Amino acid sequence: QLWLTASRHCACHYVLDGEETLYGGANFLDALELPQHILDCRRWAEGLEFEKDAAIWNRVLPFIAMNNGDYLALDAIENSDDSPVIYLAHDDEFFVLAPSFTSFLQTWEMLCYIGPESWKLEPFLDDNKTLASSTRSAQQLRDLFDPDIEIVVPTLSSAQIKEKRLSRIKQITTDVVMWIFDHDETFPNVENWRETVLNKHTKREIARPIGDQNLGYVANANLSGVKFSDIRQPERTIALIETASTFAASSVQSLEDFADVELPTLVVCADSRAHFVDEATLRSLKWTID
Repeated sequence: QLWLTASRHCACHYVLDGEETLYGGANFLDALELPQHILDCRRWAEGLEFEKDAAIWNRVLPFIAMNNGDYLALDAIENSDDSPVIYLAHDDEFFVLAPSFTSFLQTWEMLCYIGPESWKLEPFLDDNKTLASSTRSAQQLRDLFDPDIEIVVPTLSSAQIKEKRLSRIKQITTDVVMWIFDHDETFPNVENWRETVLNKHTKREIARPIGDQNLGYVANANLSGVKFSDIRQPERTIALIETASTFAASSVQSLEDFADVELPTLVVCADSRAHFVDEATLRSLKWTID
């Protein structure tokens, strides 16, 4: 739809103090050129050393090509109408530039459509290499054009934050359940469960804050290596817990491990159901399998 209704080439050059110092613009590939660029990506994949890199180059749909061989592309494997945007570097690792095409366009607009090469985008990437429009560097860029331009970062309502928290812990739970089924219905070693159980997409998502909250997730250490069939009351036995990100442990054995820390309010029991709980309910749940 974008290619059919929007401008194919919309480039811009910013001249400051008599010198051309910045450039950018939505210089999208012509739809008729897509087959050739897709083929070029497939050919590039053949020479890559690592399978994960080759898999990305083989499945993407490029929409911007740069003169140095880099691309901006949609991650076509995602079962979504609004796929993530990938930066494909010809001489470096790929990275997820934006979680969706819509968010990419919205953020890029707030960055004055700065040229899409990685060295141009680098000052506007957050710690996860995701394009960000609310940073100091982004505001300084906008100030070059109009000092009165201010970005308004939308705030989430408490209900939206609660919904996102629940959605995220369910996503984590799905990874854990799949792992358990693939390993003789046995819970993972909780000391390194996040590294061994969670897939890349989930790891990427839990690294992002929800509203102004940075959240972490810990496991019930008493379930480490336990078979699901040995848990007598899975609907009442804690498996996963949402915590503040400052809580460094990967697992806990009881509520006493939360001494001097705010008690968690979101838990997943061994039957894979997530619950928001008050303190009384939390204290009534089980930590052991008997």
